[in-house]
Amino acid sequence: MWKLVRSMGINRPRNIELEELAPPDSKSATKATGLVQKVNSPEIFLHCLRSYKFSVAIGMHIGEKFDREVLYLATIMHDLSLSKEYAGPDDFELESARGAHGFLLESGYDKEKTDIIHEAIALHTSAGEASKGDPEVRLAHFGIGLDVLGIQQHNIARRTIEAVIQAHSRANFPEALLNEVTLDAANKPDSHIRGFLDLGLGKGMHANPLCKMQRRLTHSEQAAT
Repeated sequence: MWKLVRSMGINRPRNIELEELAPPDSKSATKATGLVQKVNSPEIFLHCLRSYKFSVAIGMHIGEKFDREVLYLATIMHDLSLSKEYAGPDDFELESARGAHGFLLESGYDKEKTDIIHEAIALHTSAGEASKGDPEVRLAHFGIGLDVLGIQQHNIARRTIEAVIQAHSRANFPEALLNEVTLDAANKPDSHIRGFLDLGLGKGMHANPLCKMQRRLTHSEQAAT
C-alpha cells in the first residue's frame, strides 16, 4: 500500500543530506564512539553508525521530536555485548543495555537520559514494546530494524539510504552479525535472539533490500576503477 501512496507523491520522504545526519559533537558521544570502535568488530561498528543515521532520517520524516545525543548513544552502543568485554549470561540486548548504562553513569552522564538509553537498547529487537517507549526508544528500533531487516524503508528516501550505505559500507555485515548473534545464542536456548534465529532471521537479513543496494554500489565502484 505504501508503494502506491508514494507513487502518487503523497507524504514522500525528502532526500536528507549526510550532513543533516551527523553524530552529535559532544564529549559523551565521542567517548561512546571510541568504546564501540575498541570492543566491537568493524562490521558491527558500521552497523551502529548506519542505524543512528537511519533513525534520525526516519524521525525527521515522521515529525518526531527527539534528543539526538540520547538517540546516538543508544544506537551506537546497542550491540556492546557482542564483544568479549561486555558479553554475559543474559540476552545480549539486556547485557548491552547494562554495559551502556554502567559506562554512561561512570562517565557522569545524566541519570534520566541514561535510563532511556538503557530501555532503547534493551528493547531494540522488541517491536511491540519499543513502539510504546520514548521517541528515542521507538526511533532506535526503527533505524536498527531498517539496517537489519529493511523495516520502515517507506519512511526514508531511497537516495538517503544509498548515501548512508555508501558512507558506511554494509559489505559482509549480514554474515558478521549472524555469526556473532549465533555465537551469543549458542548457550542461551531461551534467549530472544535464539527464537529469532529459529524463525529464520538469517533468511530475513539476506532478503533485506539494502543487501541488493550494497551489491549494486559495490559493482558500480568496481566498474569505475
